[in-house]
Amino acid sequence: MGRISFLLLAGTSTFLVGCGESEIAKAERRFEMVKQGGTEADQCREAKAVESAYLNAGDQSGYKNAHSTAEIYCLSARLAR
Repeated sequence: MGRISFLLLAGTSTFLVGCGESEIAKAERRFEMVKQGGTEADQCREAKAVESAYLNAGDQSGYKNAHSTAEIYCLSARLAR
């Protein structure tokens, strides 16, 4: 019985990991949250995280868009200092 429980648990973990949110989706969700109430520095950091997520995924078009967005938010952060 202990072995069956372990197999069920291992199978459930694999299923949850496989159906999990992508790195890009997580980064974009965090960025949207920070845009609602974070500091300019927080927004810059999270915009860079989105940029990095696209880069890690090998999505060149998404990376270019995220890079432009990060440049804008980071410039805003630098000007706010």
